[in-house]
Amino acid sequence: MFVPYRDVAGAEANTFGKIVMEGNLADVQTYLAAEKLSSNDIFNMKWGRTQVPIFNMIHMLIQVIPESRSKYLAITRHLIEVCKVPVDGTDLSGTTALSHCFSTKPATDLEYAEMLTAAGGDVNHRNRYGGTVAHEIVQVYDFGNPAAVSRAGRSLQFFLFHGGNLDIKDGDKATARASLMSVARSGNFRALTAMVSDEDRRRAAIQEPHCALCGGTEDVMMCTRCKKAYYCRRERRQCQALHWPEHKKACSPPN
Repeated sequence: MFVPYRDVAGAEANTFGKIVMEGNLADVQTYLAAEKLSSNDIFNMKWGRTQVPIFNMIHMLIQVIPESRSKYLAITRHLIEVCKVPVDGTDLSGTTALSHCFSTKPATDLEYAEMLTAAGGDVNHRNRYGGTVAHEIVQVYDFGNPAAVSRAGRSLQFFLFHGGNLDIKDGDKATARASLMSVARSGNFRALTAMVSDEDRRRAAIQEPHCALCGGTEDVMMCTRCKKAYYCRRERRQCQALHWPEHKKACSPPN
C-alpha cells in the first residue's frame, strides 16, 4: 500500500519526491535544473512498496493534501509540457495514473484524467491482470445506491468519450460489456446501457476511416495485412495490438 507521508516524505524517500510534495513549482524547477534530470530519469523514479511512478504519486498527493491541488496540477503541467515526461508509467499492479483517476474509486479525479489523456494517456490501457478501467467501472456492487451508479456513469462517459472499448478481454476472457449487460435489468443501470448503445450507434455511423478499436479518426493507419481495418498510429496508442485478438479472425491479405 502506498502511504504518501511515509513513501514520499519519509527517511527513505528521494529528494525529488519530497520537493514535489511541498508543492512549490519554483523549487521543482530549480532542483531539476541543478540535477540535470532527463524525462526518462523522472519517468523511471518510483516511490513506496507498490513502486508508484511520478504521476500516480501526484494523484495520491492531491487526495491526501487537497488544499495544495492547484500547486500539484501546476507541477503536473510543467512535467508534461516542459519536461516531456511520458504519462504512461505503471505501479506494481500495472496501472497508470490515468486509469486510477477515472475509476470508480474514491480517488476519481476527471480533471486530472483529462490532463493525462491530453498528454497521450490511453484509456484502454490494460493492467497486469489484463483488465481495463471499464471492467471496474461496470462492477458496481451496490446496485441500489444511486450515487455509486452515478459515479460509475461519469467514469463510463469519460471512458467512451475518449475512445474506450468495452470489448477488450481481461485475463479471464471477460469483457466489460458482458459484465454490464449482466446487470442491465437493474433500473439504475439503464442510463449506463443507454449511454453504451448511443456510443455504439455513433461509431457505427462514422463514414471516414476510423480506428477499429476506439473510433478515432485522427492520424489513423491502415492494417498493412488486410488493408481494410484502420488503427491509431502505434506511437499514439496501442489500439492495433489491443484489437488483434478480435481482428485476427477476419484479417487476411487481399486477393
